[in-house]
Amino acid sequence: MTNGKQIIHLLSDCFPILLIVGTGANKINNEYNMHFSHDGYGHLFNDFDIKHRIDINRLDKWDEDIGKGHYGTVYKGQYTLPNGERMLVAYKTFQEDRAGSVGDFLREAKVMSHLDHPRVVQFVGVHYGVTNQPLLVTKYMANGDLLRYMRDQNRIITLNQLLNFCLQAAEGMEYLHSRNYIHRHLEARNCLLDEKLNICLADFGLSRESTINDSYEMLNSRLLPIKLLSLEAMDGHVSQKVASKCTLAVQFSFKSDVWAFGNLMWEVTTRGWVPWEGESNTELKQKLLKGQRLEQPEYCPNQIYRQIMLPCWAEARDDRPSFTDIIIDMNKIIQVLRAQEALRMNTNITQKKDFTKTIHSTSGGSSVLFNF
Repeated sequence: MTNGKQIIHLLSDCFPILLIVGTGANKINNEYNMHFSHDGYGHLFNDFDIKHRIDINRLDKWDEDIGKGHYGTVYKGQYTLPNGERMLVAYKTFQEDRAGSVGDFLREAKVMSHLDHPRVVQFVGVHYGVTNQPLLVTKYMANGDLLRYMRDQNRIITLNQLLNFCLQAAEGMEYLHSRNYIHRHLEARNCLLDEKLNICLADFGLSRESTINDSYEMLNSRLLPIKLLSLEAMDGHVSQKVASKCTLAVQFSFKSDVWAFGNLMWEVTTRGWVPWEGESNTELKQKLLKGQRLEQPEYCPNQIYRQIMLPCWAEARDDRPSFTDIIIDMNKIIQVLRAQEALRMNTNITQKKDFTKTIHSTSGGSSVLFNF
């Protein structure tokens, strides 16, 4: 709390907006966001701590394409730290023909520079040179994203490992919420795995407008994964004209992240199935309002489904648990399962879908995207 006002940072795979909730919030929010709306972006780069300013001469760019981001391509490389230590990195490029601006790109880097936790992808630094084409550099995650990893039928993955993935993701989310960050886009493809198969969260959500308490409304024209949204976030409504264009207002909160975590757990315990596959957005919303939820996956223990997943999907967001509660309950359940069902916990969970024959294996997506 600052002068009676709650500060909530809203993460983005493109940029953060500082949200202050309380008296005078609109004035403060406008002043803050105006600071980042200038045409020149050198001042944004200068705001970075010196340790986060990448010396381009120390970056060995291998040009090995390892993925696509919202603003451009992600490559593998090697960076030599000032102490002489070398580390494998992923560096994200900015591509002008994609949506967004250099300022948005640099603001993503600024948010990442504030995060420091084993369950959040490590930020190395940013480069913004004379070409005005920035690079964002993070630690290289050797095993890629969780969705692709799980869908690989050649990998042996036990139930114990799958539940540990979920637990580690919850630990990352607990940290983000403790720092007043809302992720907004939690799913398996946005969880990265290092060389030891530890989860690190990446690709954070997007926000525009604040409402009250711990929630905000988003008014923009970004693509959103409708089938992963909570009920309140799915309930978009035609809002006022913004920039002479009708948009939808979508409500997010800390508890909409919890709903998304329930979906993530379902993705993980099915080894990468698509939530609500084949359902239209309208059909899905009607089912959710009637109390229907994703069915219990074949390999998911009853305790995990009934005590963790289902509470995450409570219609009233205040009835959903916090990530601290989730971590406590999951640890208890996993300990019992390891003691009483050791054979089950250490058996390979076979993949029953051939994802090589679906568009989802190439897009990495886990839901239909709706253009707001």
